[in-house]
Amino acid sequence: MPTLSPLSTSNDPLLTRLGDGSQQWTGFIPFAQMPRSINPGQGYLDNWNTEPSSQLFYQPNEYRGTVFRSQRISQMLGSSTHITLASLESVEQSIGTIDSNQTRSCATSIIPSIERAYQLLLADGSPLTNPTTHPALQAAMQSLTTWDGTTSIGSSAMSIFNQFMEALYANAFMGGVNASDAYVGPVNLDDASLGLGDHAQTNMDYSGNLLLHILAGTSGIVPCNTLCYTGSSFGGHTNSMLIESLDDALTILSGTGPQLARSATGFGTTNVADWGWKPTQSINWDSLDPVASAAGVTVDCGTSAAQERSSYFLAVDLAPSPVAYDLLPPGQRGFISVTGVPSPYFCDQLSLFNNFQYKPMAPTNPLQGGYRMVASDGGVFSFGDAQFEGSMGSAALNKPIVGIAATPDGKGYWEVASDGGVFAFGDAQFEGSMGGKPLSRPIVGIAATPDGKGYWEVASDGGVFSFGDAQFYGSMGSAVLNKPIVGMTET
Repeated sequence: MPTLSPLSTSNDPLLTRLGDGSQQWTGFIPFAQMPRSINPGQGYLDNWNTEPSSQLFYQPNEYRGTVFRSQRISQMLGSSTHITLASLESVEQSIGTIDSNQTRSCATSIIPSIERAYQLLLADGSPLTNPTTHPALQAAMQSLTTWDGTTSIGSSAMSIFNQFMEALYANAFMGGVNASDAYVGPVNLDDASLGLGDHAQTNMDYSGNLLLHILAGTSGIVPCNTLCYTGSSFGGHTNSMLIESLDDALTILSGTGPQLARSATGFGTTNVADWGWKPTQSINWDSLDPVASAAGVTVDCGTSAAQERSSYFLAVDLAPSPVAYDLLPPGQRGFISVTGVPSPYFCDQLSLFNNFQYKPMAPTNPLQGGYRMVASDGGVFSFGDAQFEGSMGSAALNKPIVGIAATPDGKGYWEVASDGGVFAFGDAQFEGSMGGKPLSRPIVGIAATPDGKGYWEVASDGGVFSFGDAQFYGSMGSAVLNKPIVGMTET
């Protein structure tokens, strides 16, 4: 939260303010009156761009209204007593696979109203529930009522609820999804004669709480202490509009035309089981800088779903021994040379990004440091904050030790002998070696990959040998050298 928050006049928050300064800031909210929480009873605080607001009815789901997107974070944090890196990754994946317009946040609050309306209309024999004209309705209701309200990828309920919410908004406020819809709201905000321009366009960020409070008949809402519109937003036919909206959604999903407010089409079948949610592939990695495109450079990286990933995810466990974790979705690096050739790293992190995986990169404390020395008999000597994790000092060696490399977190290391033998200690994993294999020249050094899942050995003639996830990028093995190679380092 900003240090100083503006205090503005009390005009309706939905309306724009006059530009003459009369309705602008009148000072700052005293700190004692700002939303705050000290030692919360639930034991945690969470935020996902979720701004405190008193206008709980009007504001979008990013704000702490009745439904808001960071609720899922609260649910997952509340199910455990401490933070682990694995639990943090599961939170990131769960909230990251929400749909971009965030209808999922409203699911568990609104689906009971849909079920109630369906049962009442079914009992009355309403045409809206006729299985002949609406063949997917019964299966859709089964899908919705058995959904956990959070699973998205591959979920037919997710597809159904997303399109239902868009259809309900259109029927209530935009004159209907179709001209033939019998149940629409009394005011069409899309009516050009009202002069509203594009301000009434569908935006589920803003309408989730709106539709929920209409259904609930909520009172005590700022600034009217009730719904400011005192008529029936559903035209007095709430149950019929709910099921009509569901029918509209099912028609769209079973067809092949465009879905509402999505860059996707229907599934072309009435089999609800085939309607698994697929996020829009909204990132085109092959769309290059105009300069590169003009030069005729092309790459084949494909597309990805942006979804609702966080750009920075921090969790701190304020236990007696505090623990903190950062999660940053992997970025994409790489360059295209002046000759038009992409670097070897171009698109090398896309599989991590697409699968919500992360490259471990333990931070280092610039105020601390340490190092280790290794002797030719394998003995290891630690200094500073470097820890001793074991050594070959007391073991019989075929050949002397010639190098050492640490893991990314510094909690392990590898020793390498001149015959290529590798010995792992601490959290270092053995990934193979040249030990027992014929060498043209002895090994003189070792270097670890950035993620610690591989390493390279280098020989005195410049030959390089890769193990684990280490990639071979070339060597001096076949070149004429003035002097032998004596070591190597990773980038």
